[in-house]
Amino acid sequence: MACTFGAVASTQAATIAYTFENAGNISGAGVDQVYTAPDVNEFGAGITFSDFTMTEESAAHVSRIADIGPGSVSAAGVDRANPLSFEFTVTILSSASVTFDQVSFDTLYRSSNNITGDVNWTFETVVGSDPAANVKSGTMSLVGQSTKVENSGLIDLSGLDNLSDTTVTFRWTLDGAWSNTWNNKRMGMDNITISSVPEPSSTALLGLGGIAMILRRRRA
Repeated sequence: MACTFGAVASTQAATIAYTFENAGNISGAGVDQVYTAPDVNEFGAGITFSDFTMTEESAAHVSRIADIGPGSVSAAGVDRANPLSFEFTVTILSSASVTFDQVSFDTLYRSSNNITGDVNWTFETVVGSDPAANVKSGTMSLVGQSTKVENSGLIDLSGLDNLSDTTVTFRWTLDGAWSNTWNNKRMGMDNITISSVPEPSSTALLGLGGIAMILRRRRA
């Protein structure tokens, strides 16, 4: 595809995704479980990931990382009464640079009976040791339903630009507010996808270098 004068072609945006469909990536027990690797990882060299960790707020209830049904959007974490926390950290080495674009994820609810209530979620990003997290929040309302999965849409990650030699922690919290007891109630999240802004392709950069040399010769 030809480029107009001065235009820079871009490579395809890189993504990482957790779909929680590989049981071999699940480890841990009790109040903490981990998913050891993204199901999709296109970020390339110079970028590493910590385990994806799910933490139960109470040892009285044991949650688990799971995916219910092949290819379903059913459960990244299941729980009864207490908030669930999910997080992982991306480490960007000095040899790499990342500009994040957006994140999408599904929140979900499952029950053996129909109830009315809400699942409240928060999503935050923390860069390095900066205590000022960027926090987004939302609510999934449930009215007389036994199952609901809701895509929380695309959350803009602008501000996470040209990051190098640092870490970025992505953290979610789910909390349910129900009109009756939590017996046989479950909440969770699934299909987490984080994308980056495409970097200029090396071919395009070489093309711009050639244009600069031509302009320099014309001025001489």
